[in-house]
Amino acid sequence: MKRMTRAAAVATTLTAALSMTGPAWASDTSTSQLAGCSGVANAWRDGDVFAFNQVSCGGTMLGHSPGNDSDWNASGGGFVSAANRAVSVLNDGGADDSGVTVVAFYDKINYDHVYGYRCMQRGDWVNDLSGLVYHRNDGLTPARMSGTISSHQWVTAGACHKNSWMG
Repeated sequence: MKRMTRAAAVATTLTAALSMTGPAWASDTSTSQLAGCSGVANAWRDGDVFAFNQVSCGGTMLGHSPGNDSDWNASGGGFVSAANRAVSVLNDGGADDSGVTVVAFYDKINYDHVYGYRCMQRGDWVNDLSGLVYHRNDGLTPARMSGTISSHQWVTAGACHKNSWMG
């Protein structure tokens, strides 16, 4: 009998779980059934940013998008009625020849960086945003990130201040 590697065992278990239950996110109101953010990253196609209303990419998926979304409450960008609800986030973005692989999350709509933003590299996630605050250039007290994200956009790493990185 062949010995199964840990990676093969995880892949086999994940494949079996998905085939029995179907996609964990069949609708915006469904609950994540996979084990945390790494389970989401392994089960979903590359190219999207994700947000969830519970820690460890659990609970309801608030949205996912391969593109920008200037208002997480308005339709058209992958997130609807999702502003001020995210507790965990994931950047499962794909490779981009122009270097646009970073997601910038904003406290306000329309990518308004004045009130704060944070950047996340491709392949990173944050299980619990409650320990993070936005980066502000004006020296004023930034808001906590958990439950306050209102927009996101894809940017290059050069667009992010050295103190704005998370993940």
